[in-house]
Amino acid sequence: PGPHHDQPDYRTTLFWEPEITPGKDGRAKVSFFTSDKPSVYRIIVEGITETGIPVVKTKELWVQAATTPEP
Repeated sequence: PGPHHDQPDYRTTLFWEPEITPGKDGRAKVSFFTSDKPSVYRIIVEGITETGIPVVKTKELWVQAATTPEP
């Protein structure tokens, strides 16, 4: 799915990547498209540090219906 598609997109899992390697600064960049349903989505990032310690971070992403600007 992308920003323009013919069929409604109602996925519940929006992005899955089992192997993301962060840079030397400890950061990684990912991008994805949300489904067409306005909702609150839970973002869960799980990983393991170089020393074997498991880490988990959870955030919420609020997606609202698109609005058409007035002329």
